[in-house]
Amino acid sequence: MPFCYKEVALNASGMGLDYDDLMRYISERHNKINCDCGLSYYKENKRGHLKTKKHLLFMSEKINEKDKLHKKSEGECECGGRYTPRYKAQHLKTKKHVLFMNKKIDDLLFMSE
Repeated sequence: MPFCYKEVALNASGMGLDYDDLMRYISERHNKINCDCGLSYYKENKRGHLKTKKHLLFMSEKINEKDKLHKKSEGECECGGRYTPRYKAQHLKTKKHVLFMNKKIDDLLFMSE
């Protein structure tokens, strides 16, 4: 006997579901979701998909690319030091930077006199 959604809907009518509601529920559950890694998965299989080798490899490569871009955005300070945006606040507190800025301020004050 072939499977028929109408029969299931009739059996589920005691639960308040009609055929259209059942079909909507089935179509929502069986929509494939496309992932950035190139694979697709169903909503209820997301946890399993996130553990696949292909997804994990893709995500690790994506993180490595972000790190490389972040390292390339290294800034140079007028004191001669270098820093990444993450460590700018730490660089501004270094002895080298503080001494340079104090000397710069003294030079400006001396020139204004």
